[in-house]
Amino acid sequence: MSAILDKELIRKSLKDLVTEDTNFVNELIIELKDDLRNVENQLFEETISNIFNRYEQTFKSLA
Repeated sequence: MSAILDKELIRKSLKDLVTEDTNFVNELIIELKDDLRNVENQLFEETISNIFNRYEQTFKSLA
């Protein structure tokens, strides 16, 4: 229950901040988007690496 209240408090605070400092919020959104892209790229690379490790012998046989 506390997490829900915390999220609602953050939501309200962000909405207030948008009206007070739009530039800060825009910069924050861009930063978060970049962070998310980095996390997604890292997860993709880990997935590909795991697939190659799992099927390494098969790939060698096909080569």
